[in-house]
Amino acid sequence: IITQPLYTNGPLVIEDNVWNVPSVTIQDSVHIGRGSVISPGVTIYQDVPANTILMPHQRLSINL
Repeated sequence: IITQPLYTNGPLVIEDNVWNVPSVTIQDSVHIGRGSVISPGVTIYQDVPANTILMPHQRLSINL
């Protein structure tokens, strides 16, 4: 087993009431807004606004 040091570009912020399911990849330095829903198979590499539903190959913003 080769161990490597942990490098990060900044903090990962996940706000309240975010629904994150298995099989999701989240990069560092990302801010996920309150009330967002992240479906399986999604890779998050940029900030996610509040109340956003992320699905593979789609992005849907909802106003609650």
